[in-house]
Amino acid sequence: MDTNPALTLIREPAVAGATGGGGVSAEFQNDWQGRSSPAPALPAEYAHLTEEPELAAVWEAEVTARVAEARKITELLDYRDRKVTEATQSRERVDNFTGRAAAKAAHHQAGVLLGVPERHIASMLGTAATARQWLPQLWDQFCRGEIDLSRLKVLVSGAADLIETNSGRPEDQQELTAALDAQFAAVAPSQNERILKEQIHHHVAAADPSGDQRRYERARSSRGVSLTHHSNGMSTLRAVLPTLTATRIYQEVDAAAAGMPRRQAHPETGKPEDTTRYNRTADVLTAWIDRGAAGGNAEGAEKSGTAVGSPSRRPTAAAINITVPLETLTGDSQAPAVSSDGAFTLPASEARRIANDPTADNTYYLTGTTTGTDGVENREKIVKIGKTNPLDGLCATGELAREALIQQLNARPNLLEAKSSARFVTGNLRTAVQIRAGQCQAYGCTEPATRSEVDHIISHETGGATDAQNSQVLCHHHHEIKSHGHLPGNDPPQRASPDPPPDWATTGADPPRANPGGAP
Repeated sequence: MDTNPALTLIREPAVAGATGGGGVSAEFQNDWQGRSSPAPALPAEYAHLTEEPELAAVWEAEVTARVAEARKITELLDYRDRKVTEATQSRERVDNFTGRAAAKAAHHQAGVLLGVPERHIASMLGTAATARQWLPQLWDQFCRGEIDLSRLKVLVSGAADLIETNSGRPEDQQELTAALDAQFAAVAPSQNERILKEQIHHHVAAADPSGDQRRYERARSSRGVSLTHHSNGMSTLRAVLPTLTATRIYQEVDAAAAGMPRRQAHPETGKPEDTTRYNRTADVLTAWIDRGAAGGNAEGAEKSGTAVGSPSRRPTAAAINITVPLETLTGDSQAPAVSSDGAFTLPASEARRIANDPTADNTYYLTGTTTGTDGVENREKIVKIGKTNPLDGLCATGELAREALIQQLNARPNLLEAKSSARFVTGNLRTAVQIRAGQCQAYGCTEPATRSEVDHIISHETGGATDAQNSQVLCHHHHEIKSHGHLPGNDPPQRASPDPPPDWATTGADPPRANPGGAP
């Protein structure tokens, strides 16, 4: 296996890394032979779920429902196609309006039959038509019940981006969508919708970097704020903003909410009440907006019923953690940067701007990855460079720059080899574990590592070491499940032994807010 260097930069204080997948063992597949439905695509440590009679019945029912839905959609597609053909063939002069009107009529009729809005029918058939034409392997999996409609929509959204940005180039469209179809037919049945959405986004950005750049630039025109009222006295305020702007705003709001006491005065009665961190983010944002509208006057906030005790706003730079391929940094490639928690990508031009911004408070790490026989990249080595861009002063590009980074990677200590006698994983070791993981490591979870907890696989109380090998990243939700012995371990078919639950798991308190960047 070859070591591939990449530059991970953290604009303080955020940190993160990569996510893994799962597969089904051949033995498990053989055990499922003879059943009417395809075997569920489960990771090995979850294969025991099919031994539970209720869950086995649930899977059979799910596949039956998926197959029935696929048949329904196929019949609707065929019906629409027939009506469009009949309408166009009945006219001496064919135009686009004739076929479009016939399709709309078919959507209307199907909506009346099924009792759903016409736009729902149009969207569903649009997804199906794209999949049937451009993603034949995934369409077949959908028809067999191996993937559901939600996942098919995610996959089609990626194909649609490739088709749209390569309009007028049918050979490129065919090549790009065929590659997507082949790659994701192998993994789609085993991934949930959230993981699949990240994977398809990364694939599309890497497969079509010029198209990704155009989508990035064009997306700014969709920015805006909208309001939706609900029937319970609450409303949803939705803002579509550039990623770095939205990240900065959210992190400021979240940090302020984390620093507030759980018990807050009720906005109407003034009596103290328990609030969640999620509740307090709304209070903080409302207070800041009210103060801004009132010219910073706390009296204005009082009149609007918002918490006057909310922390003052202290503008900061967006705390982001991105991994940038070496070739992108040197300008030899337009491959995008990927946030280390997998949540978003940035075009090459934006990644280079951030990495080379002398005013940014960046911390640079070099990550050495190896690619296994299964094609999965694993982060084996992480070294801290510090505040200085490791490419500064290097005139080299391409292979020479690669060798220069490998020398730095080999010359510095691997943070993943650090050990501690302390109870908690802190400092550089914590940072490295978060970079390595990227997300909560419970199967199918996408909670960022920076908002999760670093947990001992074997508990510290029972002799587990405080080091990277014995550490994993779990979100609050999955940490609680693991602490009670219900989360499968890393070595199937063993189960994780219960740890003594942390105090917050039994008292209802907020989980501790860890220092994302760790001590230097």
